[in-house]
Amino acid sequence: MGKKKGDGNKDNPALWERFPEGEELATKLRGAYHKHLEGLAILVFSKPEAAKSKGKINVAKAMKATPILKAALRHHGERIDYLIVVGLDEFQPMDAKTKEAVIDHELCHFVGPDDKGNMKMRGHDVEEFTEILERHGAWDSSRYYFAKAAQSLQLGLPGTTVA
Repeated sequence: MGKKKGDGNKDNPALWERFPEGEELATKLRGAYHKHLEGLAILVFSKPEAAKSKGKINVAKAMKATPILKAALRHHGERIDYLIVVGLDEFQPMDAKTKEAVIDHELCHFVGPDDKGNMKMRGHDVEEFTEILERHGAWDSSRYYFAKAAQSLQLGLPGTTVA
């Protein structure tokens, strides 16, 4: 009999927990850089292992709260608009500056409510292949401004991304 989804540690909901360290970082960063998110309920959860996709590690993931999750938490006297899920195996060994960058990245996905009160998400500014940048450079304005901002920054570890 094959292994069912949810049998392993990374997918076992019993091992997922609220993550106070992540929520403290989110609160700090929201006050500094994400004022448009003030008043929204953003919860951070941890799971044992970071997700892996196409050979890359996704340390964290940002999501809108589903209607069922909103209803479940409302039943328990709590509110949620957005959530962040962090993989502890990758997040915990990071230094404080990198942890802050991960949570800040996830907060950038959150736009806030539209005129109907529906929470909106934002995608990444740039998606590109490394070899295209190597061969053609920053060939349009989004890539140019992204590359210009990145020139003076210390790069993260190869093979890791945040989603």
